[in-house]
Amino acid sequence: MTAKVISITETPGVYPNLYLENQAIRKPTNLLDGCLLTKDLIFKEKLGAGSFGLIYLVENLHTGRLYAAKILLMNPPTSSAGSRDVREYKKYIQAKIFDYFSVHSETRIKSLDEEYIAALAQTNDVFKEIHLHLKVHNHPNIITIHDVLEVDDFALVTLMDYYEQGDLYHSIVDKNIFLSIPERQEREKLMKNAILQIIEAVSYCHSRGVFHCDLKPENILVKYSQQRFKAKDSPMVDLSQIHLVLIDFGLAMEDSRIRSNVCRGSSFYMPPERVSNFDDPTIISILNSSYSSDDSVSANGSGTDSLDYNQYVKCDRDYKFSPTAGGDVWSIGVLCLNIACARNPWPIARFNERKNDVFSTFMLHNSNVLALILPISSGFNRVLKKVFTLDPDRRISLTKLRDAISNCMALTIGH
Repeated sequence: MTAKVISITETPGVYPNLYLENQAIRKPTNLLDGCLLTKDLIFKEKLGAGSFGLIYLVENLHTGRLYAAKILLMNPPTSSAGSRDVREYKKYIQAKIFDYFSVHSETRIKSLDEEYIAALAQTNDVFKEIHLHLKVHNHPNIITIHDVLEVDDFALVTLMDYYEQGDLYHSIVDKNIFLSIPERQEREKLMKNAILQIIEAVSYCHSRGVFHCDLKPENILVKYSQQRFKAKDSPMVDLSQIHLVLIDFGLAMEDSRIRSNVCRGSSFYMPPERVSNFDDPTIISILNSSYSSDDSVSANGSGTDSLDYNQYVKCDRDYKFSPTAGGDVWSIGVLCLNIACARNPWPIARFNERKNDVFSTFMLHNSNVLALILPISSGFNRVLKKVFTLDPDRRISLTKLRDAISNCMALTIGH
């Protein structure tokens, strides 16, 4: 099995890695700026970076079309090759990529087909990321891959759609696109529209046997027009009002069950089973000291919200593994609060953290605490309690979550 001939350029071959002579470009600060990827594609500017590699804006010189190019090392070094410090390791990876393109005056480019990528995904994590992404990218709420290019035996470049407005984190924190809408009804419509699109994207992934495992605002891109409001008779999900797409399948997996305490994901969005062993004596002790099997009254005296410790300890499953899908459901719950309140419920879903009083209170004493500290409606609070269930086997399904959000009269309170 071989890689097929490059499809974006007219002919395969070796392309000089030179700066365009007709553009008066000084030596760039980032060494790929103004550099040719192929005879048709030029690197414009760095969009982002991480321990994985780089995201670059790439332009087709003939059509003017812009792409987001994700550059991944085919055989990335271990962290010890650069530094144990995460920031230093990121710099090390970037330097490797910059140095390669600046030193190699010519690079051989091949376009890879899905069959070739799938075969190599069995033994290479970089190919696995792209393979899992390709399994689900034909969905309106998942970013499309247009081509996958192999640069010699050094790196893979994935060409995807470019979203100029950036990610959901930027839209929430810097642009305040949800909470800045003065009219409550329009604000609620926009929030629901966005949340339902996220649920649709993740539901499609799960239907294809792919679990994202790193859902967060930074991994969702946004296209939004503040002047475009939903018509009264328009569907609840309206891509012309706001369009969200899921990106970054670097932590995605196909296993339907995942071992507890693997810390797969980002701390704010990871479910409790990812950060603690569910057979950990400390957790069992905390739950046992707070609730007995016949406890019918919660610590706040409500009698309705106590944790059913008996069903937890007697749950018929292997405690060291949990459903992978349940982790994505939990992350969506945190994303719901990001969108509705521009807040996170807790820094990490772990018991006995001095800086994490809300999570312990929610699980052990008062499951209505989020409604006390955040401007959320009672209906939305009920939905969130079904999401933030300690036992991942008993969390609400994505289908029921979609219906619950759709039928929720209001997500927030106030004007």
